[in-house]
Amino acid sequence: MKKYLIAFLLSLSCVCAFAATGCGGDDNTSSNSGAGGAQVACDVSFENGEGFSYVNEDGTKAENHEAMSGSNVTFKIDLGGFYLDSVPVVYANDEIVLPSTDGVYSVNVAGDTAIRVEGVKKDVSNMTGTGAFDDAFLVSKPIDLLYIAEQVNAGKTQYTTGAYILANDIDCKGEELKVIGDLSTDNSYFAGCFTCTTDTETETSTYYTISNFTINSQNANYVGLFGAVQANYNVTSSGLFYGIHLDNFTINAGLTDVAGAVKTLAVGALVGYGAGSNMYLCKATNGNISISGENNYFSYAGGLIGYQQAFYDSGAGQYFSSEIAYAEVDVDIDIVSGMTLYAGGISGYLCTNYPLVSVSTVHNSIARGNVTGALRSGGLVGGLGQYSTVSNSYAVNDVMAMGIMDAADGMSSSDEYYYATAGGLIGFAENDTIVSDSFHNGSVDAYAVSGDSYAIVNDFVGGGQNAYYLSPVSEKYIAWDCMKDI
Repeated sequence: MKKYLIAFLLSLSCVCAFAATGCGGDDNTSSNSGAGGAQVACDVSFENGEGFSYVNEDGTKAENHEAMSGSNVTFKIDLGGFYLDSVPVVYANDEIVLPSTDGVYSVNVAGDTAIRVEGVKKDVSNMTGTGAFDDAFLVSKPIDLLYIAEQVNAGKTQYTTGAYILANDIDCKGEELKVIGDLSTDNSYFAGCFTCTTDTETETSTYYTISNFTINSQNANYVGLFGAVQANYNVTSSGLFYGIHLDNFTINAGLTDVAGAVKTLAVGALVGYGAGSNMYLCKATNGNISISGENNYFSYAGGLIGYQQAFYDSGAGQYFSSEIAYAEVDVDIDIVSGMTLYAGGISGYLCTNYPLVSVSTVHNSIARGNVTGALRSGGLVGGLGQYSTVSNSYAVNDVMAMGIMDAADGMSSSDEYYYATAGGLIGFAENDTIVSDSFHNGSVDAYAVSGDSYAIVNDFVGGGQNAYYLSPVSEKYIAWDCMKDI
């Protein structure tokens, strides 16, 4: 008996036929296309639900449509990234439909057919590890990223200072992720480390990818997969990101009404604002960052990190450099509205609060995404603060700076905000900075509302401060051994 039951179920998985429910208008008697019967048009509808979508066999979305009676309708169920990877219960009208071995559902249309899905359950995070440096949390699925964000944004120390290892590729399937470390409270920033897997015996590393996600943020100051990162000398490898690859993502960030004291927006694919953060062998590819803001709020945007800061903690007597090395970034940055002061293919702005000791730098890195619309736009970096450097890197992208303030209106007390400066490598360089052994291939343009005399373009460094701006011993930026159109 069991053998016959299995055979019966398998036959259902191939083609399921349903009695007519009135195709093609009021003539119900003609809707059944049995032997010799006339074919008529029937409505096939897909009922929406949480955590899944209907797709055709070619991956496109399955839409409500008309099908002729007697024809087969095939589709698959695509479960959302935050939902359990299990076989749901699929109905065509009131009959259960079983999938084939490759996950295809097939329905023989005999009348108007409504398809619905039940039994889809949300996943839960079950990360192993304690978060200690020698017992890191293992991150293996999209729901883990959502869970980490919830815990860090709640300011829970075990997670804010935790060590994390990306254990495998994570396909988020288009889900919207939350920013990890949104600084919604004084303690909701990230001070841990997030790295790839490493075999300690062979000393080889395995790099994994987080892909197919979106981040939408409005009126948060720091936006990226990680929003605010603050290194802590009490935490091993604090602020370290190693071997992380982000792919096929979109980040939409806006700033229109901020109640707190901070009036800036920093956006990057991996990190929005990083104080003492270090990134090695990290990638961000096939990405898009879009920023909408107001003229009275400054924004910073970078393909990998928005605002990169080295700093000295005088209370602890500790200094923290910030280094980006061996990065590969292909992220388009588009400033839709508002004043974005700095935008760069890799980093928006590099700076330090303690010259000579704590240094911000980008080296041995590649940028390919276009940078459009910031006041100071650079193919590699939007702006270099004092004692920061860029070296041994190249950008293959188009750069466009946009000056939206009109000097004739007297909107600002400082005329520097009327100038749009675009550089193939750096948008704007302050005193005592160095750009070396780097090149750019692509177009460099600038537009200023105040007129052409306010639009400055250079293949290497768009603009820079003269020595007297910062201190009597300061020197203007240095750019050497840089090349164009290799």
